[in-house]
Amino acid sequence: MAQGAARLVALPGPEALRRQVELVASYRALPFRDPDLPAALPPEGWPGRRAHALFTAAHDALHGPADAFVRAVVLDPSGRSSSIWP
Repeated sequence: MAQGAARLVALPGPEALRRQVELVASYRALPFRDPDLPAALPPEGWPGRRAHALFTAAHDALHGPADAFVRAVVLDPSGRSSSIWP
Protein backbone atom coordinates (compact mmCIF):
# COMPACT_ATOMS: atom_id res chain seq x y z
CA MET A 1 0.00 0.00 0.00
CA ALA A 2 2.79 2.45 0.89
CA GLN A 3 4.50 2.05 -2.48
CA GLY A 4 1.22 2.67 -4.31
CA ALA A 5 0.53 5.73 -2.17
CA ALA A 6 4.01 7.10 -2.94
CA ARG A 7 3.27 6.83 -6.68
CA LEU A 8 -0.05 8.63 -6.20
CA VAL A 9 1.52 11.46 -4.19
CA ALA A 10 4.01 12.01 -7.04
CA LEU A 11 1.33 12.48 -9.71
CA PRO A 12 0.97 15.90 -11.32
CA GLY A 13 -1.99 17.88 -10.00
CA PRO A 14 -4.39 17.47 -12.94
CA GLU A 15 -3.86 13.69 -13.02
CA ALA A 16 -4.19 13.45 -9.23
CA LEU A 17 -7.49 15.36 -9.34
CA ARG A 18 -8.82 13.16 -12.15
CA ARG A 19 -7.93 9.99 -10.28
CA GLN A 20 -9.33 11.30 -7.00
CA VAL A 21 -12.67 12.10 -8.62
CA GLU A 22 -12.76 8.67 -10.30
CA LEU A 23 -11.81 6.97 -7.02
CA VAL A 24 -14.60 8.66 -5.07
CA ALA A 25 -17.16 7.99 -7.82
CA SER A 26 -16.18 4.31 -7.92
CA TYR A 27 -16.13 3.92 -4.14
CA ARG A 28 -19.51 5.51 -3.49
CA ALA A 29 -21.36 2.22 -4.07
CA LEU A 30 -19.29 0.22 -1.55
CA PRO A 31 -20.97 1.49 1.65
CA PHE A 32 -24.31 0.32 0.25
CA ARG A 33 -22.92 -3.17 -0.44
CA ASP A 34 -20.88 -3.58 2.74
CA PRO A 35 -23.11 -4.10 5.78
CA ASP A 36 -20.25 -2.97 8.11
CA LEU A 37 -20.78 -5.96 10.35
CA PRO A 38 -18.53 -6.71 13.33
CA ALA A 39 -15.31 -8.41 12.18
CA ALA A 40 -16.46 -11.86 13.38
CA LEU A 41 -19.63 -11.95 11.24
CA PRO A 42 -18.71 -11.48 7.56
CA PRO A 43 -17.57 -14.56 5.64
CA GLU A 44 -13.86 -15.31 5.46
CA GLY A 45 -12.13 -13.13 2.92
CA TRP A 46 -14.80 -10.40 2.97
CA PRO A 47 -13.10 -7.45 1.22
CA GLY A 48 -15.06 -4.60 2.81
CA ARG A 49 -12.56 -3.45 5.41
CA ARG A 50 -9.58 -3.88 3.09
CA ALA A 51 -11.40 -1.98 0.35
CA HIS A 52 -12.07 0.86 2.77
CA ALA A 53 -8.42 0.91 3.90
CA LEU A 54 -7.21 1.02 0.28
CA PHE A 55 -9.69 3.78 -0.57
CA THR A 56 -8.58 5.85 2.41
CA ALA A 57 -4.88 5.44 1.61
CA ALA A 58 -5.36 6.33 -2.06
CA HIS A 59 -7.64 9.28 -1.28
CA ASP A 60 -5.21 10.65 1.29
CA ALA A 61 -2.28 10.26 -1.13
CA LEU A 62 -4.12 12.02 -3.96
CA HIS A 63 -5.45 14.84 -1.78
CA GLY A 64 -2.22 16.88 -1.61
CA PRO A 65 -1.44 17.17 -5.32
CA ALA A 66 -5.12 17.43 -6.31
CA ASP A 67 -5.79 20.15 -3.76
CA ALA A 68 -2.67 22.09 -4.75
CA PHE A 69 -3.76 21.98 -8.40
CA VAL A 70 -7.27 23.21 -7.63
CA ARG A 71 -5.91 26.01 -5.44
CA ALA A 72 -3.49 27.05 -8.21
CA VAL A 73 -6.37 27.27 -10.67
CA VAL A 74 -8.91 28.90 -8.35
CA LEU A 75 -6.80 31.23 -6.21
CA ASP A 76 -4.64 34.13 -7.30
CA PRO A 77 -1.09 34.43 -5.91
CA SER A 78 -2.35 36.34 -2.84
CA GLY A 79 -4.67 33.46 -1.91
CA ARG A 80 -7.89 35.22 -2.91
CA SER A 81 -10.42 33.83 -5.38
CA SER A 82 -9.19 34.12 -8.93
CA SER A 83 -10.90 36.36 -11.46
CA ILE A 84 -12.15 33.24 -13.27
CA TRP A 85 -15.05 33.25 -10.81
CA PRO A 86 -17.76 35.90 -11.13
